[in-house]
Amino acid sequence: MDKEKWTHPGASYRPLPFWAWNDRLDPERVREQVRHMHRIGLGGFFMHSRQGLDTAYLSEEWMAAVEAAVDEAEKLGMDAWLYDEDRYPSGTAGGLALEPNPVEFGAKHLLCLESEDIPAVPGTVVARFAVSQDEQGKFTARRLCPTEELQEGERCLTFYWTLTAPSGWYNGFTYLDTLNPDAVQSFIKQGLEPYKERFADQFGGRIPGVFTDEPQMFSQRLGPDTSTWPWTKAFPVEFRNRRGYDLLEKLVALVIDTEDARQVRYDFWKTATELFLATWCEPIARWCRENNLQWTGHYWEHEFPYFHKAGSFMAPLMYLDVPGVDLLGSRQYCGKLPGNEIQHQMGNVQMIKLASSVAHQMGKPRVLSETYGGAMSDMNFLDHKIMADWQMALGVNLINPHLYHYSIRGLRKRDYPPSWGEHQPWSAEYKPLADYLARVCQVLSEGDFVANIAVLYPTTVFWVEGFGQQDIARSFEDLCKDLTEANWDYDLADETMMETLGAAADGQLQIGQASYKCVVIPSQMVLASTTIALLNQYVETGGTLLILGSAPEAVNPEDGPVLENIIAKSLRAKDWPELEELLLANTHRPVTVQQVESSNGDGPQARIYSQVRWIDDRLVVFLTNVGEKDCQKAHVIIDHKGPAVALDLHRGCFCPVDRVVTEQGTELDLRFLQGDSYLLIFGDGVEELLDGGAQPINRYPVLDSRPEVLGPWRIKPLDVNPLVLDYCQYRIGQGQWSEAIPVWDAYCRIRTHYGLDTSLHNRDVQPWRIRQARRLITADDPIQVRFFFEVKDLAANQAPVKLVVESAERYAISVNGHSASDIDGTWLDAAFSTVDITANLIEGVNTVVLTTTFAEDWELENSYLIGGFAVEQRAIGTPNVADFSNRALQLGDWVSQGYPFYAGRMEYTNTLGWRGDSSVFIQLAGVQTNCVAVYVNGTRVGQIAYPPYQLEITPWLETGENQIRLVAVNSLRNLTDPLHFVEMKFIAGPETFSDRNNWQDTYNLVPQGLGEIQIIFAD
Repeated sequence: MDKEKWTHPGASYRPLPFWAWNDRLDPERVREQVRHMHRIGLGGFFMHSRQGLDTAYLSEEWMAAVEAAVDEAEKLGMDAWLYDEDRYPSGTAGGLALEPNPVEFGAKHLLCLESEDIPAVPGTVVARFAVSQDEQGKFTARRLCPTEELQEGERCLTFYWTLTAPSGWYNGFTYLDTLNPDAVQSFIKQGLEPYKERFADQFGGRIPGVFTDEPQMFSQRLGPDTSTWPWTKAFPVEFRNRRGYDLLEKLVALVIDTEDARQVRYDFWKTATELFLATWCEPIARWCRENNLQWTGHYWEHEFPYFHKAGSFMAPLMYLDVPGVDLLGSRQYCGKLPGNEIQHQMGNVQMIKLASSVAHQMGKPRVLSETYGGAMSDMNFLDHKIMADWQMALGVNLINPHLYHYSIRGLRKRDYPPSWGEHQPWSAEYKPLADYLARVCQVLSEGDFVANIAVLYPTTVFWVEGFGQQDIARSFEDLCKDLTEANWDYDLADETMMETLGAAADGQLQIGQASYKCVVIPSQMVLASTTIALLNQYVETGGTLLILGSAPEAVNPEDGPVLENIIAKSLRAKDWPELEELLLANTHRPVTVQQVESSNGDGPQARIYSQVRWIDDRLVVFLTNVGEKDCQKAHVIIDHKGPAVALDLHRGCFCPVDRVVTEQGTELDLRFLQGDSYLLIFGDGVEELLDGGAQPINRYPVLDSRPEVLGPWRIKPLDVNPLVLDYCQYRIGQGQWSEAIPVWDAYCRIRTHYGLDTSLHNRDVQPWRIRQARRLITADDPIQVRFFFEVKDLAANQAPVKLVVESAERYAISVNGHSASDIDGTWLDAAFSTVDITANLIEGVNTVVLTTTFAEDWELENSYLIGGFAVEQRAIGTPNVADFSNRALQLGDWVSQGYPFYAGRMEYTNTLGWRGDSSVFIQLAGVQTNCVAVYVNGTRVGQIAYPPYQLEITPWLETGENQIRLVAVNSLRNLTDPLHFVEMKFIAGPETFSDRNNWQDTYNLVPQGLGEIQIIFAD
């Protein structure tokens, strides 16, 4: 236990973002962004090609950018991780891996077509079956010879395979056949070896490893009734070699319930899974080992219970040195949803547990989460923290923020905001949160996870019964939630892993390096023969087996007698309360949390998660409230009677703990407001970690609510105020001007005029690939785009007013008929050029015209007016207004006070008199910004970002008058994020910016500002 590491963690434990390389790469700009990442507390980055890349992937120019990033990371002690693909999913190397043999190396899938005759199909026929059904619903099937005809009452089932269709997303190729070893070797050669040729001496050092993103054996989307499966040409041979019979004679069992359907379906998916592990996972894992690289990433775990992408969600993770998950979208409700719904991302407990369970079982200390992507920029720091805490309590200890945008030019800004880049106002305030995350990840990466319970993961039942069994999926997710919210630590157990890593002896189930005293079989499970044999050995040696709900069934009926013996020796529970009683009677729970005082009365309580670890003979307990409610007092019982201290995860110091030791262990009371978290350490000698003068972690200030009444707060913006120009008129040549329409719609119509796709969903061939393949499409017709805005009280203006145009060098710009094309700087992004138009403005309606000619790589985007004015936003048909009258800002929402699109810092200042005889706290209410920086007499004293939105400022006060300065920082949410959607789902992607079915002409903005600021004195 290293105190310095725990309080000041190294780079590897800090957030490591996806760095979206999405434009033409400039090595100096690359270096500047590495330095910015270092300043805001990030520990490194994954160099990740994204949509918009204009530098040829893996070219010399690309490698020069990588070299610049690695070199700058070396100077700053950061980690420079590789990423193995141009965009995602991993497998094609931007199409380079397919080029040698597009057909053999291209992804294939098996389909089934049902018809009343023998049809022609768009693929290679594998087998045909004649199928009939009697009055009792029993199916009869026979395989048809090539020339055989159907008999009366029969229907034809034709199984055939075809190549997956080429796609712009794969740069004009299809996805890779990851079940074909030659195709995978091509990916290694084209996508990984170039890095080895250039940077082998950095492997295992400044370049720790490589990220793989959603590799899969099946690249199609599935619904519950879709008749399609993964395939490769060698599949029938591999199946016969592994299973001992001819799959083609039995294929019909994939579709209809024949007598041996369960076994055939199980054998099919088992074969597919084994092939994927053998042809994709093992070769790349071996290549990484041989080249001293860690392999991290994730598969397709976020569509439970659809296992078609990898066969098993857990088994492929065995091969990763740092198993990972994909947790995108915004903060979501973490409890149980109505009906059979399961959260896709946050709130989906089993998704995180499957990765952390594999890590525990394989002895791998780190678990990665790709997170936050598409949550939108207004996700405040409380949301950041709760999302991370939720994952970390479940086993994640490497936070991979999605994304840090190299550029937000054009389509790039629509790539799943938020961005951590310099253009994001809150990025400058991110370091305290990064420090917090680093401390938690450091501690939770050490020692051993404490879990006596293994819960069987329901893979086989979906293999044999189909992926549409949503009730089974929901039942399993509910079980995981119940265990987690009751503070039981547990792992999930995968049948594929159990077959190779499982053993049973002395009443313990061993899976790899983990062992379990209790095994729980969820309701409605179907078990493979190997699992039944292992569980039988487990119960015969005294293991405790608990069955929830209905008893499991066997894939193979011949296993029935053994399964009956297992069931007879198990303990049964009809529901969760009964199961918990059995757990309490048969195993040990080191943490018990009893909520005593809820802020919600008798309503929903806080959602307090925990994780327990043993580190150097010391018990470490992480506790956090990840729910939507506060708990003013929770009584916590820890099964340990030794000395205790707490690590203050925000300040990085060790504190005492107010507690009592009883027969049950250590008992203490903790407050759990939303986002509160604690790290408690128990064991001999822990008192030596204490920092002098630190107050107990659970001794909370009691304020006597004597707020000081100050004069009005002086409020002013510290950055320019933008007015968004997002509706325009356009014309091509000398045609008529269009009606006023959204800028994106005008862009679509212009591209359509020239025969090009609309390019709104960021799924097109990459710019670099287009340039390699052909000349860009151009035209000489003049294209004009016209914006309008209104000006009020222009005579009161006292500051420059600038027009911001993306890629302004491509346009001739006029304002009110006068040329205004002299670019004098940039704003937000290197591509956002500014032009001073102060002298061109007139009172009333102003007109901006952009004139250019068409080129395929041209992108039409919103423009902006920036300056020292207030803004009145209006709906389509009436221009937005820049009002230069000097409006005074008040406490409350600044969106409604002339700053609807503002992205930056808002300053609040006041004067405080102090006699030196009391403690003083700043208390905020109605906080609707990402965070607030606090300054006293010119000195920064802290940041307010989390409940209770309170900060003591006493140490920095002087007797007499004191200057109090608060700086509220917001985000790009009301500026460059989607502004016109009607309803937001949990994730915002490119389509959210331009979804015609989810569009409103009025603005959908979020409130910004501080509702109330109190100065509270406490004796």
